[in-house]
Amino acid sequence: MAENDENLESYFVPTIVLDDFLADRYDLIRGAKGSGKSAILRMVSKNPGSYPQLKDVQLTVATEHTGEPAFKRAFNGLDPDVPDEKLVSAWKSYLLNMAFDAIEDLPKTTEGTRAVAAAEACAVRYRNTSLYEK
Repeated sequence: MAENDENLESYFVPTIVLDDFLADRYDLIRGAKGSGKSAILRMVSKNPGSYPQLKDVQLTVATEHTGEPAFKRAFNGLDPDVPDEKLVSAWKSYLLNMAFDAIEDLPKTTEGTRAVAAAEACAVRYRNTSLYEK
């Protein structure tokens, strides 16, 4: 389990998947369990300075957190036989909220503030300020 391995950096082996990710050929890393997805995610997110290709990139780690309010809001109430269109919309909603979280973590700009305000006005942005509910 890469996410808990304290020695990962000492034996991590870069792969073609990492090269493809760094070259921006892919934005999502898919693979079977044990294929190294978490290792790549951890190495890149913990050491972005080690990868010159990421010098002007804002990384946001998005993993499935079923208890997260934005995830719950996007996916709650979906039937197991949900039509593809609704599933695509749910993922878009979740990923947009992840993007807005990332925008809010950046230094404040007029554009970022306006984008978040517009998303909130359209009820696309979901934010839960309650620490209890988070």
